[in-house]
Amino acid sequence: PPERSGNYADQSAGSLVTNVLSAYNDFFPFTAPVGSFPANSLGFHDLGGNAAEWTGDYYGTDTLYPNFEVDPRGPQEGRFHVIRGSGWLHGTLRELRWAFRDFGAEERLDVGFRLARYAELQEPE
Repeated sequence: PPERSGNYADQSAGSLVTNVLSAYNDFFPFTAPVGSFPANSLGFHDLGGNAAEWTGDYYGTDTLYPNFEVDPRGPQEGRFHVIRGSGWLHGTLRELRWAFRDFGAEERLDVGFRLARYAELQEPE
């Protein structure tokens, strides 16, 4: 990743995790405080790494089939929640993609949550 782009498994976490980005060091072996990295071109901070996102959706192997939906809700109940993205614990190319998904049922040090809401679409004047 580009320098100072986010908190990933790097040199500072080398004694904690197996797969690290050897040519990258964000100087945070665990989660970094909010605002530790520069904002992106849209003004958003900390979207790269740091903590994977615990979602309200339950994990299901057949969620998208047979009918594909945009932003599917998934099963109404289940044992595992969907975890999306990557955090400070991840250092492989497979894990560092925005599309990376995992699942879990218990608390983890590399997982957090994001407060969000749907925005109403406003017609241009």
